[in-house]
Amino acid sequence: CLSILFSLLSLFFTMTIGYYMESIAPSSFLAGVVSCVTGFDIFLNLFKSMIFGASVALICAFWGFSARGLTTEIPQMTTHAVIGSVFWCFVISAIVTIMVY
Repeated sequence: CLSILFSLLSLFFTMTIGYYMESIAPSSFLAGVVSCVTGFDIFLNLFKSMIFGASVALICAFWGFSARGLTTEIPQMTTHAVIGSVFWCFVISAIVTIMVY
């Protein structure tokens, strides 16, 4: 849901900026978007969002359940989870992009 919302908001704000800064009519902008964006692009956006969400959840759960004993391990495990999540999101994005394009 967030991916769809952010995609629509990015299109809206791009259209607004194009209108005020470059005098591009909203109808022309939307016609260009409709002619360029395919159903596969929308599917790929949703697919990548689901893969990212699942990978972040799994990585954070792994590091969260790895904390044992001391409470000082929690910040360390949180750091590992954030770094791992960002790293694997970049790797997954690169793999999907190479496979598709």
